[in-house]
Amino acid sequence: VDQELPAGTPRAYGYVIRSTGSVRWVRLPVDSGERLYTRAQRYAAFRDAIVDAGYSAFGGNDFPADEARRLWKERFAPLVRHLDGVRTLVVIPSSMMGSLPLDALVDEKGRFAGERFAIRQAPSAAIYTWLCEQSRGSERAPRSGLLVGDPPFREEHLVAWTPPAMETASSARTDASTLRGAVRRDP
Repeated sequence: VDQELPAGTPRAYGYVIRSTGSVRWVRLPVDSGERLYTRAQRYAAFRDAIVDAGYSAFGGNDFPADEARRLWKERFAPLVRHLDGVRTLVVIPSSMMGSLPLDALVDEKGRFAGERFAIRQAPSAAIYTWLCEQSRGSERAPRSGLLVGDPPFREEHLVAWTPPAMETASSARTDASTLRGAVRRDP
């Protein structure tokens, strides 16, 4: 939960809900001089830095490790004491954290959060609860899978992309248009 008080003072809270016990609320550390908007820009810059670091066939390898550690300290470290034995996290991110790549945050031992936890995100606790309730009565889907993708993040990715030979010209144009929209961050 991220908020800014009327005087411009930022506040951030995290909470942990487990299958038993009470909800654990923890006040997260924030820089009192950093406005909410500035923090959101910093999170977006971290995401963009990962993209620009070239974790694909198109770039270098300059992972922003210092910022990954800083974000771990801000967002996860204060909550870890309540996560003993937890292997899977369902994260309900604040609006500005929605695009923050949580798996890429680095803990105090140098491990990625994605190595330490299986991280899933849900848009809200109510939607997550509703989805869980919907799946209770139905036949369960397999709980494992492999998803592989190399989405375009920059314009040069689009230039390098060519549709598979079996696609029709019409579907290739539609795919290219969708990809260009993604690069422009068009929702």
